[in-house]
Amino acid sequence: MSAVYEKLPLPDKNASLDEILSNTPTHQGIQNMIINAEAREASAISTFCNKFGDEAKLLVLTAAHDHGVECGKWAVVVDTVLRLRHLNFYKFFVR
Repeated sequence: MSAVYEKLPLPDKNASLDEILSNTPTHQGIQNMIINAEAREASAISTFCNKFGDEAKLLVLTAAHDHGVECGKWAVVVDTVLRLRHLNFYKFFVR
């Protein structure tokens, strides 16, 4: 993992966002931070799977699946709430 942190170091947690982004446009700088975080995460998962084999792969796949299912359930709830709020708003103003 040390090679990953050499290639994709963590930003200084004490630095302000302006300091971290320096002269990079805000959107691009934040997107680069996300890409680097995802690459570090992928590397950690890869290292974990290489070290512990098929059991680790099953654990990672199960965790990703379960997380995806929960995110999907939450998205349905949020969508339903937003639709109901919109309908109630519409009924209140249109008589």
